Amino acid sequence: MRIRDRFLQRLKEGLGQAAVDAKRPLVVAVSGGPDSMALLQGLLELRPESGPPLIAAHFNHRLRGLESEGDARFVADACRERGIECVSGTGDVHQFQRASGLSPEAAARRLRYDFLGHVVADHGAQAVATGHTMHDQAETVLLNATRGSGLRGIRAMQPRFEQMLLSRGTPSLTVVRPMLQIRRTETTEFCRACGIKPRRDRSNEDDAIPRNRIRRHVLPQLEEINPEAVAALARLAATTALDVDLIDREVARVWADLSEDGDPGGISLDRSSLGDVHPALRRHLLIEAYRRAAGTAEGLGLVHVEQMADLVSGRTGARLDLPGGVCMRVDYQRVLFDSPGENAAQDACPFPPSIAPTALKAPGITLIAEGCFISITEVDAPRDPARGAPWVAHLDAQAVKGKLIARSRRGGDRFQPLGLPYQRKLQDFLVDERAPREWRDRIPLVEARRGIAWVVGYRPAEWAKVTPLSKETLRLEYTRDR
Repeated sequence: MRIRDRFLQRLKEGLGQAAVDAKRPLVVAVSGGPDSMALLQGLLELRPESGPPLIAAHFNHRLRGLESEGDARFVADACRERGIECVSGTGDVHQFQRASGLSPEAAARRLRYDFLGHVVADHGAQAVATGHTMHDQAETVLLNATRGSGLRGIRAMQPRFEQMLLSRGTPSLTVVRPMLQIRRTETTEFCRACGIKPRRDRSNEDDAIPRNRIRRHVLPQLEEINPEAVAALARLAATTALDVDLIDREVARVWADLSEDGDPGGISLDRSSLGDVHPALRRHLLIEAYRRAAGTAEGLGLVHVEQMADLVSGRTGARLDLPGGVCMRVDYQRVLFDSPGENAAQDACPFPPSIAPTALKAPGITLIAEGCFISITEVDAPRDPARGAPWVAHLDAQAVKGKLIARSRRGGDRFQPLGLPYQRKLQDFLVDERAPREWRDRIPLVEARRGIAWVVGYRPAEWAKVTPLSKETLRLEYTRDR
């Protein structure tokens, strides 16, 4: 089979995998390089006569001075020769990078896709097609793996996906990649067969860019071990994509049971239910929550996912600043993700503004402030007295015998935390526990004759703990109506 015929057959198969509708307009991202020029030419040859239009879109990143301007002119001339409309755009990548904190490559990508999204919308097109090849896929798998990516990184690029745009309220952009099963050598050969002399981007030779090092050095060494290494990595991405698809279906099924009405512009999940799901599924639910808050999961690494998972079971009131300006925080009942631009410092405190000294019923339920209660019951000594923390405490009934009082903190309070043989200033304890500054005067304290027996939400006292010698045990639980 001739080079041209083989390429067109592969491209046709890729269009089917990407679910491209041959009856609707399509935007083609054209840089002027061999891959995008092969894509443009191939789509032209496959398009039926009087079929829907192809619209070329070229984005000038303004990163290579006169060479970038030359690329723009080359694409415009090539489209004019073929009778194709060409839409050009430009953006200041360096300025956007400084403002966003993204890497140069990520900043360029975000600006480029925002431009492409507007071209698709303006022309009523179904999607934008990009010239990513099997080699690009292999490079992405390796690049994501070296960054410590999870399954989603190994899945790499998909034949069809939705890219959120920078502009809030703007519909997402459908991106199709019909050449993921075509090798880079095939695009070069196809261009040569068609008499196309594509532009060469000299920045692809810059080894300071990680992807270039993988392309120029790592992949060639892997191909010395296995000549089909590129195809093998592409297959790995494809099989991983099937696994991720199954996980995504499970995430969608569970999401409805976990999600709640959050704050405006934010995402809210039930903290207790989230803590009950399998740890692997919990991570994917957190990734989905971040994606919904940020509009994209770009920039979210495995280290961020691990930090989010730790926060779910961490201290109430803790918060985590994530890429893209998203803030994750946990309160009494919820895990919240504040979208960029929203007020991430909202008061998620699970405690009342203040607590007047209140005698607790033992056993019984006592209202200590509006909507806030402490219940006390007599129970058998639990196997794990710490279970249920931070909202439940088990205390030795004999150690706290007498009147129990709930109150807010006072200057000079001291406390002997569970596990320590000595007292500390309560202020120092709360600082070490990373209790938010604005919460510290609101945290309920349960006081017995001997001193503070329980700092609600944090820890009981060492001297009040349940031991194998304890004859009676009191179970204290703090609850709050919402």
